[in-house]
Amino acid sequence: MPSPNDPTVSNFLKVFNRQDPSYKDVNWLMTNVFCAQHGTPPTRPAVGIAGGASGLGPQFAGTRNVRELFTQLTTSFPNLRYARIKDPPAPDCYSDDKNTIVVQALLETGPHKAQWFPGGHNAYSKPLSDIEPAGKAALVPTCAVFTFDPKATGDNKIVRLGIYMDRWQMSVDLWPGTPHPTYAGRPFPHP
Repeated sequence: MPSPNDPTVSNFLKVFNRQDPSYKDVNWLMTNVFCAQHGTPPTRPAVGIAGGASGLGPQFAGTRNVRELFTQLTTSFPNLRYARIKDPPAPDCYSDDKNTIVVQALLETGPHKAQWFPGGHNAYSKPLSDIEPAGKAALVPTCAVFTFDPKATGDNKIVRLGIYMDRWQMSVDLWPGTPHPTYAGRPFPHP
């Protein structure tokens, strides 16, 4: 059974589809997909990037920080694509109230062109921040967990987004001097 939040998830994915007019339009993303900021310090919208056994990755709360995350993402990876897994199709999963939607997806980075949040920045995070851009690319299986709270926000916009992926394997694939990306585990070259 579909959720009233499905169109918002589709709109989020449009921003990462090179064929869509809203591709990489962070302003459109923040206006049409994420809820208004709430709290001091802000508690929503919020995006977290977690990775494998390493535990939690960087966390971004509030409109300014979420905007900065997606601006950096589209700067570091100007040809990125983030889309549902289609072959074979992976069905979305829903909570009973349809306010949490889990989507299996692939993050195709395209060439790494600019450094991820560098040392000294409040969003600096290993291992990605330590990689010097060398034009390499990665294809990373991910799981996105979209959370909505229409009673609190009065709309069907994203309150929280969790993106789960193996940031360490992605880093190995992007690291200069590593062979073409594969899904085999490799030791991470220490910076």
